[in-house]
Amino acid sequence: MPDGHRLVHDLLTAVAAGDPADHADASGDFEPRWVGSDNGITVRGLLWSACALDAAAAGAAVPAIATAATLGRAVDERAVNAAIDVLGRRGPPGEAALRELQRTVQGPPRRVRRIAAAIGP
Repeated sequence: MPDGHRLVHDLLTAVAAGDPADHADASGDFEPRWVGSDNGITVRGLLWSACALDAAAAGAAVPAIATAATLGRAVDERAVNAAIDVLGRRGPPGEAALRELQRTVQGPPRRVRRIAAAIGP
């Protein structure tokens, strides 16, 4: 895997793993989340950069992208939407991840519709 692809993959993996110790909520308690107001734009850019990965790197990155789209732990809704849209562009591995999300999602109806639209006809 080329160095640039490895970097995108590793950063996506770090976003998916998250570190709850890094984010305190308003009451000072630490909460697990991946994306906050301080890095949402960066994470969305990183997710969209996954569209430029070659097939091997993209296949390796799909689990991290799918984790970022697991609709309940992300704070920035736009990052979740970007993850869903990127999965829709990643071919069969992305489509399989979207179908799994579609099967398990307990989110609002607009999110379910977005997943269905990303899967396509």
